[in-house]
Order: sequence, then C-alpha cells, then structure tokens
Amino acid sequence: ERRTPLTPAHVKKLVDSGVRVLVQPCTRRIFSNRDFEENGAELTNDLSTANAIFGVKQIPKESLLEGKTYCFFSHVIKAQKENMPLLDEILEKNIRLFDYECITNDDGERLVAFGEYAGKAGMINAFRGLGEKLIGEGFSTPFVSVGSAYMYPSYVAAVKNLEYVGSKLKNNLDETLSPLVFVFTGSGKVTYGALDVFKAIPSTFCSVQDLGTTIKEATNKGIPIVAAVAEHSDLVRRIADDGFDKQEFYTHPELYKSVFADKVGEYMDVLVNGCYWDSRFPRHVSQKDVRENKFKKLKVVADISCDIKGGVELLRNTTTIESPFLTSNNICIMGVDILPSELPREASEHFGDVLFPYAKSLATGADVDSNSIAPELERACIAANGQLRSKYEYISKLRAENERGVLSRSESGAILYNRNTAIEGTAVFLLSGHLFDSGLINKWLDIVEENYGIFHFAEAVVRPNQKSTVLLQVTMPKGRAHLDAVEQEFRELAAMEEYTDAHASVSKMPESYCSGDYEATLSAFNFGDTEQEGAATTTTAPQILFSSSNIVITILGAGMVAAPAVEYLSRNGDALVRVVSAMEGEANKLCAHNSILGRHNVEAVTCDALTKVDEFAKNSSAIISLLPQTMHIPVAQSCIENSTPLVTASYVSPEMRALDAAAKERGVPILCEMGLDPGMDHMSAMQVIDEMKEAGHRVTSFTSLCGGLPAPEAATNVFGYKFSWSPKGVLTAMSNDALFMENGRLTQVAGKDLLKNAKPFRMYQMPSFALEHLPNRNSVAYGHTYGISDAETIYRGTLRYEGFSKQMDYLRNLGFLRDDISLQHILDQLKGEDMSVEICKFLAIADEQVASAISEMPAIDGFCKYLENKLAYAEGERDMVLMQHTFNDNERVSSLVVYGDGNSSAMAKTVGVTAAVGAELVMGKDSVFPGGILVPTDKSVYIPGLKKLEKEGLRFRHFA
Repeated sequence: ERRTPLTPAHVKKLVDSGVRVLVQPCTRRIFSNRDFEENGAELTNDLSTANAIFGVKQIPKESLLEGKTYCFFSHVIKAQKENMPLLDEILEKNIRLFDYECITNDDGERLVAFGEYAGKAGMINAFRGLGEKLIGEGFSTPFVSVGSAYMYPSYVAAVKNLEYVGSKLKNNLDETLSPLVFVFTGSGKVTYGALDVFKAIPSTFCSVQDLGTTIKEATNKGIPIVAAVAEHSDLVRRIADDGFDKQEFYTHPELYKSVFADKVGEYMDVLVNGCYWDSRFPRHVSQKDVRENKFKKLKVVADISCDIKGGVELLRNTTTIESPFLTSNNICIMGVDILPSELPREASEHFGDVLFPYAKSLATGADVDSNSIAPELERACIAANGQLRSKYEYISKLRAENERGVLSRSESGAILYNRNTAIEGTAVFLLSGHLFDSGLINKWLDIVEENYGIFHFAEAVVRPNQKSTVLLQVTMPKGRAHLDAVEQEFRELAAMEEYTDAHASVSKMPESYCSGDYEATLSAFNFGDTEQEGAATTTTAPQILFSSSNIVITILGAGMVAAPAVEYLSRNGDALVRVVSAMEGEANKLCAHNSILGRHNVEAVTCDALTKVDEFAKNSSAIISLLPQTMHIPVAQSCIENSTPLVTASYVSPEMRALDAAAKERGVPILCEMGLDPGMDHMSAMQVIDEMKEAGHRVTSFTSLCGGLPAPEAATNVFGYKFSWSPKGVLTAMSNDALFMENGRLTQVAGKDLLKNAKPFRMYQMPSFALEHLPNRNSVAYGHTYGISDAETIYRGTLRYEGFSKQMDYLRNLGFLRDDISLQHILDQLKGEDMSVEICKFLAIADEQVASAISEMPAIDGFCKYLENKLAYAEGERDMVLMQHTFNDNERVSSLVVYGDGNSSAMAKTVGVTAAVGAELVMGKDSVFPGGILVPTDKSVYIPGLKKLEKEGLRFRHFA
C-alpha cells in the first residue's frame, strides 16, 4: 500500500492553519518522509497525543489506541466476516470510527473515494491480462506490450502507451479475434474511471441489445474493438414477467433473476465489472453458467468491485499487485483489492483534495453528536462510546445472519461451528464413471472446496481408461441446505454435454452407511465447548413419552407447519422436543425431515393426542397445539389443570374465551392466534400503532392485507393459485360474510357477493405484482382489539393474484361450491354446455372421468378432492407469503415478503416458527405473562416476538 489519505501539500495547509500533524515514518509510501517533514509534519511512531488518526485501509487491531478517533476504510458496513474482529476491538477500546466510504451528501452520493482510480488501474491491468491470455492461446497482439498500472511512472505515461497500442490494433489483430468485445457493468466512479482509460483504444460503443448487429458491422468495417455498458436491466429481470424496476430490485432482489449470460454470453470477450453487489442479489457470472458454457467467448474478467464469490462467482480470492491474475475455467480473472495503490500519487492527490475540508474538524476533536461537525461526517461515524451508532446497528443483525450455523469464534478469531449443523451437512456420495481420465472428479472436488466444504475419500476403485467408483464423504459445515446445493451441482455437472462420454452417475448413500461416524471430515472443524458426544441418531425416533430433560416442549400434530417449529425449538440442545401424531409414521417422517435429521433431542410419538393429553401436560414445559381448532379445548383444559402454558395458531373461539377465568385463576398463559394470520399480523400492526400513539398521532385509517400464494414463477394456472393442503378452507372462506369500516361508513358484504367485491392492489414498492384483495370477515372487531375503535377506516383483506376472484365466481355460479347437491349433478348439467371458457379448458373437469367416490360427494367436497391434484405444487416449486399494513393513507407502511425454500414452505415457516417463538416466550425463565386467554397484541409479546422472528429472516420492512 503506497497511498496516503493526505499528501504533503495538504499537510502544509493544515500546519499553516495551526493544526499539529504527526506522520508515522514509512519507506513504502509514494511520498517520502522528507516530503512530509519539509511541509511541517513531525515524524514519530507515537500517535498517543493525536486527536484523530487517518489511514487508508484497515488498521491492525493490535495497533489501535484506546479512546481515539480513527478514519479509514474499515470494510465493516456489510458485516464482512473477516473484519468483525476489528470491529469488536474498536467497540471494546471505545474508539470513534469514521469510514470514508460513508461520507456522503444528502442524496447518498459518496464524496471521499478512490473509486475512479480503482477503475483506471483496473482497466490498464485488464489490457495486460488480455495480452497475456491471447499470447497463451497463440495470438501475438499489441496488448502484450501493456504492463500493470504500477509499472508506469505516472497515469499519463500509462495512457500514452495505450494510445500507441490502440494505433497498432487495426492491422495487428487476427481476423478470428476481431472484433474483441468488452462489456462494462456499473454506473459509478469505478466504471467512469475504467471508461476514461478505455477511450485511449479506438472502439465503437453500442447498447447491449445492439451487440449482435454492431459486431457484424464492425467485422465488415475492420473495427477491432466493440464495447457496451450494461444497464441494470441487462443484468437482471423480474422473474414473474421479465420486467424491471430499479427501486423494486434494490428493495426486493429476490423477485429477480440474472439474465446477463443470455444477453452477452455469446459475444463477450472481456468483462470489466464495476457494479455494486451484495449477497441478496443474483450473480452476473455464476459457476453454473460458466460450466454450462453460457459465456462462450469469455477470456478475461477484470473484477474491479472485487467481491469474493460475489457478482462474479469465479473470483475465489483476492489477487495481488505483483500477481494480479488467477485462472478459473480457463478464464483469466483479476481481483486486486487495492487497485488505486497502483496509481498512488494521482489517487492520493485526488483523495486528499476531497477529504481535506473534513480533516480539520476531526483533528480538533469535535463531538459527533454536536452541531460542530459537518453532517457528511456525522453520517460516516460508525461507532462511538463503545457502541454502534443507531444508523449502523443493522451490522449486528447482518452479522448474525451471515454467521447462521456458526456457533461462535475463539479468542484468536477462528470460527467455531455447531456440530449438529455440520452433521446435518454431511453425506457420503457414490460416484461412478470415467471419473479420473475425464477430469470430472477434480471438478466435483472443486465444487466442494469453492463452497467451503471438506471431502474425504472413504473408498476409491480406480481403473485407468475404465469406469471407476468413489465413495466421497462431504461435510458442508453450514448445514443441509448447503449440502443439497452441492449435490445439485454434482448432478448438473455430470449431466453436462462435455461429460457425456464419462457415463457418470451420482447417488447418495443411506444415512446409516457410516453408522453416524463422520469424523473423517468433521475433525477438520472447530466446534467449541458445545460439541456433542456421539453423532446423528437414526431416522426413527424412540417411542419415549417422558424425559428427564429440564425443558420439554410437546407439539401436538405433525402436519407441514410442524417441521419449522420443531427445527427452531430443537436448536436448544438442553430441550427435548416431542412430536405427537395419531397417523402411523407421520411423526417419524417429520423427525427425519432434512432440517431436523440428526438432532438427538427430537422424539416422535404415535398416539391419539387427546387420550394422553393429561400425561403430556403433566410432563411438559409447554405445549403447542397444531391440531384442528375444535380439538384445542380439551388440550387447553388439561393445560390449565396442570399449569402448563399452551400456544395455538388458531383464532380465539367462544369456547376458548370461556376458559379465560379458569386460566387466570391458575395463572396459566394460553397464547392463541400465534401464527401468520392471525399472529404476525397482530404483532406487526400493534408495533406501529403503539409507536404512532406514543408520538402523539391518531390512527385514522388502518388496512391489513395478507395472502399465501404461489411464488411468481409457480403461478402457472388461470387462478394464479395452488394448494399445499386441503382446498376446503380456501373454498368455504369464499362464502363468508364480511364487515368493514371505510371512510366512516360501515359496509357489509354478503357471502354470496364476496367474490364480486375484489379490488385491484399493488404492494408498496412492488408494482410488478398484479394482485387483488377480498374483505376478510369482521374487520370492525379489530378496532377494539388494536385500540383504534375511532378510526374512520378499518379493513382486513385476503390477497390473491388479480383475476382469481373472477374465475372462482364463475365456478361458484356453476354450483361447484354448493354442499346441497352432488358433484355428479353439476357435471351432468355441464354436459353439452359450451366449455370454451379458459377456466373450464384448464380444469377439463367435464371431460375427465371423475372417480365415482368423488362424484357422489357434495359438490364442494368432490371439487376439493379434484383440485388437490389439479392445483398442487410441483416438485421444486415454492410458495410465497405477502402481508402489508397501511396506516393513515400510507403515512406508515409495514410489509412482509417470505418465500418458501428447500426445507419448508413460506406458509409453514411463518406459522410454525411463530408458534415456536410463542412457546419460547411463555416458558422462558423471565416470562412475565399473566394467566388467561391471550393474543399477541401486547408489547410483552410483540417486542421480543418480532425480534426473534427477524433473526429467522421473517422481517417486516417499514416505510414512512
């Protein structure tokens, strides 16, 4: 590192204004010690008397002085895990940290940055890499005479050399190469700097859309270079409809997919990557796309942004100024993370010019919380007084999310993994085929290493030029989801056309193969003090009713929402989580779920829950009832009798309400409505309502909408709807009466007219979702529940994709939702009718042979059975949960978007985890819950509840 934050000229200005400047001696800087001394600086290694200390990159944590003000690029604002020990030291030493990256104007534009010079140096190096890559392929080009930026005495000298190279290109570039195509990403100072260098080379620019046409024209005219700057919409597109909205992308990147390979893959020779990327975004260049040869011509990547395994997944690690290139998949990649250091004089002069106006106020020790400091600096203060400042408190949450699956760190900073999580991420694969002579085995091992896993050859039978067999044990320390992703990559690689002759196959051995002994790979990881003796249990849980564990949580019901609840609660190794189901094999199957398998503290019980409910209540710390609503009452009665807290996700029925006095008398909390809707809706609504009231604002209107839907890519039928369990509840709800208050007027909707009252709707900051909402039962009652009875508008609605209600109303009019006639009667009426309507074409119910057992059922029941298969989720499809509250006509907005994943559906996650959080709250040692029938509208529930849900990724976004 040769740069300086301030040059000798800047030092002179400070000294002349009365500021004492100390400079640590260094022989590596672009400016000599004498340069600083001659301009009034004092050379000393002792900085203890300084008010503010300026550096460039991260300062070694052992060099930090307690109680001082520091200003440097800390690289902590994305919770970068390699810099978290540095942040811990800063907080521990009560250091005031200012980060150059965060010095911004009122519009959020960075004011102090080396970005332009990173772009300039990176572009020069890209030309060098291209020359070396082409000479390696047998093509001598003028680019071979380009050096790295640091090899030139100045930036001007580097540009002059490039102009000379450019003048020689037209007649010295093989026709099989011409034109070479450069694509730039990003629109900030990094890309601006790169383009400033690039203009030294003769080229023609075009849009990404016009690349094909421009390349043909360039070939005809002998133009050697074609270039394009990719817009955001060239990188990603909306999954649902191929559209693009920049604000929506930054707010909800999960709605978008990468299209970069489709746009430029067949044309691009050189990628100059200068765009911002974070872990929520799709990758521009993924390992998978490269393996599938989607970037057919790609020779060089200059990843100036330098996000390791980020937008360009091929960049596995940073490279150095001395050795700037690495090779991956035969692509030359540059990932130098201190590029401005290659142009140290110019970069330092530019940086010091923009930093200087702020340096003096820091040097005088101005208080960050006073008006004496510029707002640009106030925004850049990350830590002070031993704490993260409020603007940067998110770092702690992001850090926790990044280290999910990581238990802790040792004193030296080494990661300590959770042993159970690592066991879940372990499997033995049987790999066979021409593995070694084809090179396929090396590619598979690369996949494991690239994803930070460990492998071990349990057995290998190698036959040169013949089929070989390998038993490969793999551990992905962050768990099952990562292991599943690696397995999918294994299979995709084996299926690629280039490995057809390898005749490769991939299969996973049974869990019992290693008899639970995975030490060959587990021994590579640190597990800290919580390491469990032994290994994974078998997939069949023991039939033990009672346990000596201090904490026993009994979950009644083993349906789909139970798995996320079990997974959440069983993370506590001191707790026994008992799952009870009356259906043979259902509880055992749940305990063998991917997210739970291997946990020693999960127990399956097969019995009728109501026949053993008293025994369960006596021997449980808490019970979660996921049984049908009508079965909650005897469970609640037993819990009250045995002083055991109970949690349900169901609405409070009149029968449940009647138990309130008994529960209060015994001091037993019965926490109901602890799911999604009801549940998360209560907590998130009350959080905002209470905040508004405390700020002195009256809630004049409240609208709450929620819906469980297929994710956009799975909404493939005319309804835009699919069922993950029985459709009966959804269909019967279409006949419920509704009551709501709108602009001071009470509105009642009869059940028969409900579907006709659907209204179009767009989520806040998600305009691409064409939705509609239907009024949901009695909204007016929530005025009392939420303490807003005087509001002019109180409305709760159900969300569906637009068009759902119209299609369902058509079926309702045909009689499919009736329970007083048979399905066969409806089908007989339809015979000979015009079935050209799109919905009937899709259902084809009048044309199919419907089983007699179904056809004789009441119409709605038979139709439900039919829809269970017709509108079922296909394997690999995911669902989605949407929720939005608006207050006082969008004065405040609170929204939630959750997608299903490989372990559970979004609906199961939001209901199951919320119920589990409820159990954790009511049985906690610090629980202050009163006895009685409770719902989660009180601060004692929603404040800790929402915090716990946020840690699980179930986070509401708030807009004002």
